Amino acid sequence: MNAFTEVVRWFFGLFIVVAGIVMTIVRKFLDSWLIAKGVRLWWLTDNVAGDGKPTAEGVEVVRDRYGEGWREEAHWLRPPGAVEGAKGIVLSLHGGGWACANAHVVMHSMTPYVREGYTVYVPNYPLAPKKRFPEAIVALLRAMRHLHELHAASAIHIIGDSAGGNLATMLAAMCSNPSMYASISSLARSVSPGVDIPGFDSLPTVASVTSIYGILDQSSHNHPIPFVSSLETRFTSFLYDICIAIYSRAAEPKVTLADWVDDLDAMPPTHLICGMRDPLVHSHSRMHWILKQKGIASSLHLVPGARHAFFGVPQLFFSGLAEAQRVVVSNSLAFLRSVEAKRLRTLKAAPVA
Repeated sequence: MNAFTEVVRWFFGLFIVVAGIVMTIVRKFLDSWLIAKGVRLWWLTDNVAGDGKPTAEGVEVVRDRYGEGWREEAHWLRPPGAVEGAKGIVLSLHGGGWACANAHVVMHSMTPYVREGYTVYVPNYPLAPKKRFPEAIVALLRAMRHLHELHAASAIHIIGDSAGGNLATMLAAMCSNPSMYASISSLARSVSPGVDIPGFDSLPTVASVTSIYGILDQSSHNHPIPFVSSLETRFTSFLYDICIAIYSRAAEPKVTLADWVDDLDAMPPTHLICGMRDPLVHSHSRMHWILKQKGIASSLHLVPGARHAFFGVPQLFFSGLAEAQRVVVSNSLAFLRSVEAKRLRTLKAAPVA
């Protein structure tokens, strides 16, 4: 039995190495001039976003850098000629299994938020296997400091999908729990001595966080899902396991929000969205329950019939995703409106000094 286990571990390790090479090739392709040119071209076509409007309508794209490190560049999405939307800043984090994709191939999905009145900041971040946990998180903390210090953002909303949903919830948790911030900062310094880690007080407040089919724990995706074949569930779950293995470190396996539950004393208002045919649906239901038990404001929306990665795929290529994307945009904007309304009620109720 031990010999068999060792053989399985050896093959799994080999597969992780191969998968890492494949993801690196995919990442290089998605970072290529060809893809960047294609993205610019489809913005000029009749591609439609999740609000039913042309992707580029009322949106200006401006490049930016938030640091000097690898992949520490970003894109601003904002109303033409405006520095900041009237409703503030949304930090949008792309998915891709922590190992591939980039801001410019998925930022089309965020243009409805600009038309709603937000300015959206879409950063790239260091990717695995070259950079593993917690290096992407530390880079994104620098992006948050950049927003706070250079763009006077006192509070931001964070939205992420898939691996980006994982990063969004981890950042929100870190910025609400000093002990968790200190633990991950300590690990980052052990990995990269001298690394630039922003001080806890140098960051904007996280006003809310939205995870769209984010990776919130490391195991519940292996459970069966009603109306989804066991073969599909096992294959999808295996891919999640590979991504987690490529991203995590043996020295610190706690890479998801569920791994840090004991450290969670606070969280900003949290909104969890997942397709009902995505194996990650279990983790979203579980995390929603955990947060509610801790007295943290949490809401959950499950999208009927939807699988993984439906939000960032252009309708130009898969028109059948239009309804699911519409649901996510409508639902997440309603959540942001409710957070803002509650904030305004709190301000009006506060005694005048």
